[in-house]
Amino acid sequence: MKTRFRTILLSLFSLLAILLTCATARVEGVWPIGISFSPEHHVPEGVIGLALGLPWGEYEAVAGIEASLAVNKTKHWMVGFQMTPGVNMADQTLLAWQAACIANYAEDAFGIQTAIAYNRINDSLSGMQFGAANFAGELKHGLQIGIFNRAGPPGAFDRVQNGIQFGVVNWSDNISGTQLGLWNRAPDIHGLQLGLVNTATTLHGLQLGLLNFVSESTLPCLPLLRVSF
Repeated sequence: MKTRFRTILLSLFSLLAILLTCATARVEGVWPIGISFSPEHHVPEGVIGLALGLPWGEYEAVAGIEASLAVNKTKHWMVGFQMTPGVNMADQTLLAWQAACIANYAEDAFGIQTAIAYNRINDSLSGMQFGAANFAGELKHGLQIGIFNRAGPPGAFDRVQNGIQFGVVNWSDNISGTQLGLWNRAPDIHGLQLGLVNTATTLHGLQLGLLNFVSESTLPCLPLLRVSF
């Protein structure tokens, strides 16, 4: 057991070292501490350690903690923790936890977003979003918790979302997973919809709610329970 634990611990440290190396591989002038006053005035380009924004923090890449009074922004990799009362942005890959009062944004993420107002992942999310409104271009293995949850880009119904949506309104493209809310919507669902009103085009699973709609069905609307496999 001890040998297995040491092996797992060593693997985790090795993975962290690789991530830190990748995070700053494209950046010249990496320092352990960075101070940024605006997008034009920041020293250095990359940070492995603590990156500060007074009030605006903008760096090429950060591996560690990025904290600002208003805005955090990384142009390439963000590995670690971003926190601000304003907005967090990772223009490329996020391997981190973003925590903000207003909003979080990342292009592609493996991690956690928590915000009072809005979380957005343009491409794919493996992780969790927690906020009033959440958007992910694709849920690979994800969880969305909020008032309004949206998974999948508008008009692209060929992607399959894998995960769980928990909120007042859950709106997804084709989903393989679970929707829990007052109103749940998915064109094609493989899994469970649990809510006041559930809507789908095709169903391979279970709907539990006051009204259950499946448009491509002999009986488009059924109360309480619908099962289809």
